[in-house]
Amino acid sequence: MNNMYNYMNYQPQEINSYKGLVQGNLFENLYEPYKNYQPPQLIPHNKREELLLKVRQYDFAMNDLNLYLDTEPTDKEAIELFNNYRNLAFQAITNFEASYGPLTVSDNPINTNKWIWNANPWPWEVQ
Repeated sequence: MNNMYNYMNYQPQEINSYKGLVQGNLFENLYEPYKNYQPPQLIPHNKREELLLKVRQYDFAMNDLNLYLDTEPTDKEAIELFNNYRNLAFQAITNFEASYGPLTVSDNPINTNKWIWNANPWPWEVQ
């Protein structure tokens, strides 16, 4: 029961978004590694993978903070951090899409006559 009490009354201690992504938890004081498991190191092999990794890590941080804010909606520091990651995610998506096209079908500009969603290579086609 003491362990449950600690989880219910924690204060978030944010770690960087990359570490949070590979560990699966943005909050350092809630991360409990399984036995000797070491999280993988995500190493991008090209510019496209580097930009996509930024999108993934900022998106993960936003989602993890969103879960926390569902239970603590008045935590001003968490809201500020969420908004910071939201801005970073928007910038990362903008940078990726400027070079490689839309990430999702909903990012395809509707005001064009050309359907560009399927014009880009599929993930398994990228070398």
